[in-house]
Amino acid sequence: AGMKGTNGLELEVSAIPPVDFGRRLKYLTGYPHGCIEQIVSSVFPQVYLPDVIELDGKMKEKMESNVKAGIEKLPSFQMSDGSFSFWPGSGNSSPWGTSYAGHFMIEARNKGFDVPRQLVDNWERYQRKEARRWSAAGRMTGMELRQDQILQSYRLYTLALAGNPETGAMNRMRERPDLTGEARWRLAAAYALAGQMETARDLVQGASVRVEPYMDTRITFGSQIRDLAMILETMVIMDMRNEAIPVMEEVAAGLSGDGWLNTQATAYGLIAMARFTGGETTRGNLKFGYSYNGGKMVSAETALPVSQVVLDPGLGTAGRILVENRSDGLIYLRIINTGIPLPGNEQPVSRHLSVEVEYLDLQDQPLDIERLTQGTDFKAVYTVINPGTLGSLENLALTCIFPSGWEIHNERMFTTTTGNTEFDYQDIRDDRVMTYFSLPAGGKVSFTVRLNAAYGGRYYLPSVQAEAMYRGDVQVLLPGRWTEVERNE
Repeated sequence: AGMKGTNGLELEVSAIPPVDFGRRLKYLTGYPHGCIEQIVSSVFPQVYLPDVIELDGKMKEKMESNVKAGIEKLPSFQMSDGSFSFWPGSGNSSPWGTSYAGHFMIEARNKGFDVPRQLVDNWERYQRKEARRWSAAGRMTGMELRQDQILQSYRLYTLALAGNPETGAMNRMRERPDLTGEARWRLAAAYALAGQMETARDLVQGASVRVEPYMDTRITFGSQIRDLAMILETMVIMDMRNEAIPVMEEVAAGLSGDGWLNTQATAYGLIAMARFTGGETTRGNLKFGYSYNGGKMVSAETALPVSQVVLDPGLGTAGRILVENRSDGLIYLRIINTGIPLPGNEQPVSRHLSVEVEYLDLQDQPLDIERLTQGTDFKAVYTVINPGTLGSLENLALTCIFPSGWEIHNERMFTTTTGNTEFDYQDIRDDRVMTYFSLPAGGKVSFTVRLNAAYGGRYYLPSVQAEAMYRGDVQVLLPGRWTEVERNE
């Protein structure tokens, strides 16, 4: 059981292999960081929710509110040339983020959401220019070729989805002898959307649907599950549902398993599964009955493939749910428990990264924060070290959350570094500072936050966390601790 008032319990019943829509969506909507990929990933799958899950009025309103909020954030990422940057206001275009944001805008618009026309027009103009000027440049490693081709094929797909296929660039790419598997499938989707189904089918004739495990933590944020999901989406577009079943089962297994998935794999997996299941018309209604902790049996039925039942977890740590299958075929069950852990129960973690924290007074002398005098100005210095066991680490996030009795000074954070490493972006809020950066092998960087012990009382200082946002094997957690601010009498 988590903190009082934070516990949740849901029963997910589906007519398809369990995808864990509830748990994976909660991960996306609760994800604390906000680059262009993560902002889009948090809302994009929700565009398709009404095709998959029966939404009551409250759930529908929340979904629509989330999608609208995502659309409203996009202008802060759009650059003057129409592309989208990785972080708001940064000077560098994100090629994948630009296509992904455009893909979301077009699909949201198709589902009836209001997307500013200028936002889309500027994006489309940029995409068209980039699509026309693309050519594979010089010698490339296998990974570079893969990245380069999936970027271009995805760009061409988004233009076709917008109703303006760049046919000349599509034909030039199709003629390449070194076309990678993922690019071949995505280019086929562009041809299918452009009304050239025969060409699309020729492109994927005999093409493999196998994707070996890999991670791209910097350019396309790709992985095995993300790429399989993109292939599955293409097969839906090309009406290859029977051939798609093994791919669908592999994506579903990835989503329902306990393995870590980044935001891109999670979101694209949900999008592809929603498109596969939402368009299925041969399936009968999903019918079942359920009772909770000995209560009366409740009947449920929906024409959609997934049903979610919200239950009251109460104060207990155990319970009993009985489910009866009243459908014609198999049904799949999943129970989703959520809650915020009790303070002080965190376990330390240190994997391929380390963080050291010092609390100093303004004369740089060590300070004991267990007991502070109200009004004291001091600083927290966080030093992040990459031991080099996994080489260079991209897109790291350091999250520092402060007790409610402390205040962050209004001045911007300042940083001291070795090796000229700088942060890419900082998100400074009332109670936390989140800093985003990369570190070479053996590199270290220090960030300093100035603080004030503003309000008397006993407070919990939450854990300090650092992670690589696009790989699950790099993580640090320093457990939280209690601190006291002694009031001035």
